[in-house]
Amino acid sequence: MKETTYINNGEIYKSADTTMDASDDSFMHSSKGNIISKYYRTPASSPKGSLDFLSIKENTTTGERTVKRYYKSKEWCDQDGTKDWYDNSALDVCPCLVGKIISTGVEKDVVELYFDIADVSHMKEIATYYNLPTPLKEDEAFNSAEHNWNLTFLTDNPILVNIRMGSIKFIDGVPTYFKYYKYVPR
Repeated sequence: MKETTYINNGEIYKSADTTMDASDDSFMHSSKGNIISKYYRTPASSPKGSLDFLSIKENTTTGERTVKRYYKSKEWCDQDGTKDWYDNSALDVCPCLVGKIISTGVEKDVVELYFDIADVSHMKEIATYYNLPTPLKEDEAFNSAEHNWNLTFLTDNPILVNIRMGSIKFIDGVPTYFKYYKYVPR
């Protein structure tokens, strides 16, 4: 699968090749240039499709490693009875996203909120609130084939949850990027 992340009206933020179901303890690998990421369930016994996981990124040139922890949102934890969620209350969360955060990624001074973008007007509302450009040009926002623009999670029950994945990346508490993720099968 190819993951492409867009910012600033269609500018590519990153593009990586992704492999699912790797042979070691991780469930996914991705690579972009000299950066290789492995994704691990947290805990390791978490079911496939779980939103609790670690991403360990390694720069193959320098050997530097960084770790990003992903947490389910409080709303998802309330639904499945788990308690390990990240408290986003210190962040400025757009009113239209309250109660709709899917996951939170935390890496040092960076916090990223992940959510479903319902439609073009929702994308504009979020961009306006944070005073950031939309990640896609309006005319290309959702005009591609649906399956290319939706990320599908397989939950504990065999239910497919299709979302149009967006995120706001906060650096030192300041909203810095509005991202949109496109997943295309190879």
